[in-house]
Amino acid sequence: MQIRVSESARDLGVVLDSQLSLSSHVAALCPAEFFHLRKLRPAIRSMTTAAARTAVQAFICYRLDYCNSLLYGMPDGLFRKIQSIQNAAARLSPGLVDAITSRRCTGFSVRRRVDYKVACLVHHSLAGLTLAYLADDVDS
Repeated sequence: MQIRVSESARDLGVVLDSQLSLSSHVAALCPAEFFHLRKLRPAIRSMTTAAARTAVQAFICYRLDYCNSLLYGMPDGLFRKIQSIQNAAARLSPGLVDAITSRRCTGFSVRRRVDYKVACLVHHSLAGLTLAYLADDVDS
């Protein structure tokens, strides 16, 4: 029996490549999110602003925030690709700009949102508000 080595693997929705550069993850995330944006565009025109905000947050914003602490230290070029998704979501409808730029949905640039999430995780770990194994990693 032969074991095949793969260049990338998907775990919990994150694509990890053999170099851990996350370029495979970004390459999978961007087309999927632009697909959702294209499908949302006609529907959003017939929705109220509140319903459109909920749809964009459900399909776009939460996917951008999912496991984004793994993106810490990622190169600028990859961040720009993910940022283009957030920018396109903000342009989807004039009434959505405030919804997209709110704190709940990556009000910062994608890079700043990642930095904020990591800083919150470290703060909570130091304050003893997380699981013990996370606090142990921060203390050492």
